[in-house]
Amino acid sequence: MFFMRFLGCVTGGFIIKILIAKFTTQFLTIGINILIFVVLNMANISLSKYWLGLIIFIASMAFIGMTVIVYGLLFKLFQSNAADKMQIMAFMFGVGAMIGPLFVILFKIRTFQILGISHLISIVIFWYYPLPDLDKSSNNSE
Repeated sequence: MFFMRFLGCVTGGFIIKILIAKFTTQFLTIGINILIFVVLNMANISLSKYWLGLIIFIASMAFIGMTVIVYGLLFKLFQSNAADKMQIMAFMFGVGAMIGPLFVILFKIRTFQILGISHLISIVIFWYYPLPDLDKSSNNSE
């Protein structure tokens, strides 16, 4: 499973650069959140190691894509103090890593559905909240 996560992160890291050049940040954010919602809810279909490996691979691609977008937006929106915002973001990742196992203990396999629902809420928020594009070609400062 860890190898599938590794493969998903590496693949997602390469793909997101191409996608950022072709699509708007808002479209990508909504699309990735839809993908995460669907994939996490599909995790309950089967508990076979092959199925869960595929789910982890796809989810890792999507999560690394969202991570790149979030850090890119931090630089775009908070140019002067982006480093401070990155520290806050890293802290929040740490908090999530700390409470994540508690969610698994409390909700067992339903944890995937709960995470999926949280991404469904994100879809609604990002549908109405405009995001700046991350593509260099749309940057007027060059």
